[in-house]
Amino acid sequence: MRNTGLLLVPGKLFGWGTIIVGFWAAWYAGNKIADDGYVGVLLDIGFLVTVLAILTARRYWWLPLLAIPVFAFTTAAPGFKLDGTDLMALFGFFCLLAMLTMGQLKPKNTHPNLGLFFYLLLIYVGAHAVLYGFDNYFNGDTQFKNIAKRYYVLIAPLIFIWCMDRYAHPKGLRQLINLMLIVTMFFCVLGVILTIYDLTIPLLSEDILNFAWADPDSVRGYLRYIAPIMMLLALCLTASGAKGWNKVLYRVGVLILLPSVFFGGGRTSLLVLVVSVACWLIIRKKWKFVIFWAWLFALTLTGLMIAGRTMDARQLQEMPQSLQSVQRAVSIFLPADLVNQSEVETDLSDKWHQDLVKGAWDYANADYHSFIIGNGFKGWDDSIDINLFSYGEAYDNAVKIAIRMGASETMFFSVLPILGWIGVILYYGFMIELLRRYLRVRKLCPEQSLARSLCEFAFCLILTTLLLSPISGIIPNYNMIFWMIGFIAAEPYIQKAVKEQAAPRVHGPAAFRGQLAGR
Repeated sequence: MRNTGLLLVPGKLFGWGTIIVGFWAAWYAGNKIADDGYVGVLLDIGFLVTVLAILTARRYWWLPLLAIPVFAFTTAAPGFKLDGTDLMALFGFFCLLAMLTMGQLKPKNTHPNLGLFFYLLLIYVGAHAVLYGFDNYFNGDTQFKNIAKRYYVLIAPLIFIWCMDRYAHPKGLRQLINLMLIVTMFFCVLGVILTIYDLTIPLLSEDILNFAWADPDSVRGYLRYIAPIMMLLALCLTASGAKGWNKVLYRVGVLILLPSVFFGGGRTSLLVLVVSVACWLIIRKKWKFVIFWAWLFALTLTGLMIAGRTMDARQLQEMPQSLQSVQRAVSIFLPADLVNQSEVETDLSDKWHQDLVKGAWDYANADYHSFIIGNGFKGWDDSIDINLFSYGEAYDNAVKIAIRMGASETMFFSVLPILGWIGVILYYGFMIELLRRYLRVRKLCPEQSLARSLCEFAFCLILTTLLLSPISGIIPNYNMIFWMIGFIAAEPYIQKAVKEQAAPRVHGPAAFRGQLAGR
């Protein structure tokens, strides 16, 4: 009894201590809010919640970064713009550090999936950052912080996916994917409504809290880039043998996200959608569907072309003001000389992309040095907004800055001037190696399993990115996390293959390497 009483005292002290701290925190927050210091209160609360989450996340350390793109969150609370992906990446790294200090960080005992090209790419990008970073720093180029930030965007995602390949586990993956689909569908429907009625959600489109789907202008980017990826994910999951509400969720997701892409106004986003769906049909060997959709697409395209040539094209373009983004997306099917540029405004966009491609090519081929290893990131003036089209000298400066910062709006012409042909070869080699490995890992997963569907999703996403890299895309960043989820979901089947193929003198990952080599 005496020992029990002694054990109860610390518990009571802890409880009373928590209450006292809570009262003090409430008093402190009240004073801060009264002095218009609510931003500091939010930062303090966010810091406390983050510390608690880091100590408790453990095996779920990588899942927040997977989920954050569908929320499209940015903030300027720290005094500078910070993306949600950067915050969640830091969260993941701190979780790994916490598990390491507590002795709970244990690598998976399976075959690594990244391959030789990944490690060569990581070494090359790291060396590139050191050499060009020091050169720009000591030679006094402007805005060194921007140069450091851009190299961080190259290196940190590569390190993160290495950590995923070594330490990530599939626990909770299906539940998170379902949540992501629900959230994306809601935000897409909300974004379409805001676009049609030209509305803005004030509190969620400010500098402190900014969500891309809360503003009719920024929601177009959400519908162009997030909706197609999640639509492909929902499509691939329809073949996962899901039952009940999961089956309904995936099919409804396709039906809602597919038309939402049109409201983004992106012409290449429609092409990404078509190519990714075609890749999925081919990998699933649904040849009847491939032929059917190919004929349907050809007939539709022919019909639109004939209509554009034989009737007044304005009848195809006179859509309401609220549907001009849809009109812009479908304008790709009309003859260029009949498109009403005063409504769709694609001529400036076409000129912008053409000048970026030409400028990037000339910049990369200025001499042998830039041709082979690139020019690296250069400083630029933050006061110039490259997203605002203009004319004359301001336009020429915007083109130059976009090229110097690796934002040529195509993956190939963004990588080439920065990292040279060596960087291009390493990035493309890495992507091709992932495709090859996915074809092998996919065979280990049972038909209609979640792992098999996610392997197909990642394969189609990488292949689409590779095929369309000369005309769309960016330098791969944290979006590479979607390239890895197939390997993580297939982890149990990879471990099973390791055990089954283990020979008396060959154990663990070596056995699986032998299996992969024999296929």
